[in-house]
Amino acid sequence: MKRNELLVKDVQGRYTTSCILAEILKIDHASIVRTVNSLECCETFWQNNFRENLYSDAYGTTQKCIDISGPGFRRVAKELRNENNDEQIALFLKALRLN
Repeated sequence: MKRNELLVKDVQGRYTTSCILAEILKIDHASIVRTVNSLECCETFWQNNFRENLYSDAYGTTQKCIDISGPGFRRVAKELRNENNDEQIALFLKALRLN
């Protein structure tokens, strides 16, 4: 998997999205959003590492998603990791240079 398939880049730096995570990790998107929203972390960490955003789904409906920074993904990965997605999570960590 190529790095540019995992990451988006904007003026604030590299990040991924909850939509990309759901697709690559084969996890329901709503589960990833719930995981991010239920993280126990301080407000400053959340504001610095997660950003609510919008996207159009396959039906053209506007849906919520979350942009996730490298440190934010590391935190989410702890919650999402299991034997079925360990390799994909390792790829994300490597792409984000966090491993």
